[in-house]
Amino acid sequence: METTRNQIRHPGKVVKVEPEELHVRIVSMSACASCHAKGVCTASDMQDKLVDVKNIYGERYKPGDDVVLVLKRTKGRSAVFLGYILPFLILLVALVGLSIALDSEGMAGLLALSFLAPYYLLLYKYRHKLKERFDFKIGE
Repeated sequence: METTRNQIRHPGKVVKVEPEELHVRIVSMSACASCHAKGVCTASDMQDKLVDVKNIYGERYKPGDDVVLVLKRTKGRSAVFLGYILPFLILLVALVGLSIALDSEGMAGLLALSFLAPYYLLLYKYRHKLKERFDFKIGE
């Protein structure tokens, strides 16, 4: 993954081409996955992910083509906020509030976790709008 001032760029390979979408496989690596000692360490983490890209390219790409996916940096920050920071804040506020209100820390913890269910259900319900908002493009 390469990051410029305004863009996040990630190499990928076209897996499937449809009239409406291109399906691109990217390899997501943690920082330690590229480390020279990853064979010794148990923390290495590599994952294949499929990304759907709106096909505005016609028949320009075919399966097996190498491409570079591009996302605006501001959209990447919004995705991190929705995916990590906001759920953490919901959990933290719920946990503190329930710890004050209840005598049992264990029950407060379980109930605080249940506060995340409506949040993730809302994300799931609006996934199509989010997909439009966080659209990857193929860069040159």
